[in-house]
Amino acid sequence: MSELELLSGAFRWILGVSLLLAGLKKLRSLSDFRSAVGAYELVGPRASEFVTKALPPIEVVCGVFILMRRAEPYVVLPAVALFCVFAGAIGINIVRGRRDLDCGCGLAPSGGGIGWAHVIRNILLACMAIAIALLLPSSSSRATILTSLGLAVQIMLGWWLVVGLSSWQQVMKPQAPT
Repeated sequence: MSELELLSGAFRWILGVSLLLAGLKKLRSLSDFRSAVGAYELVGPRASEFVTKALPPIEVVCGVFILMRRAEPYVVLPAVALFCVFAGAIGINIVRGRRDLDCGCGLAPSGGGIGWAHVIRNILLACMAIAIALLLPSSSSRATILTSLGLAVQIMLGWWLVVGLSSWQQVMKPQAPT
């Protein structure tokens, strides 16, 4: 088992689970997702309704196929496009000064708003997808799959630690007297 196989497996776990859980969460609460899509004000009502209905099943299918290691790169490349669109939509609204929006990912707690960490996360996910589609080898041995799952958990815990510490740092900043 090579390092590239482990990294490829970890990226597959992260992408597959992220897409699957996000899609399932959105399917369970389509009205919340519809509100989140509309709040971004990037598309009209018809397109917003289309996105609300089409995106969650696409995420679920992509997530399942990535986890099953099937149909690559045909399933991974749409995931790249999704993550790039998500990063762009969030970035546009941050630049507009609209940070109070729900990210719409289905995985983050509601009411937290959006920030550059959301953009960076989506860019990193797109890069992971590009890597597994074009560069990294795949292994289906049980040892590689389990070890890569452990690596994926470590990567995600590290990400959450960085994001959590940066949020904590913002909370702990002294407030200027008014």
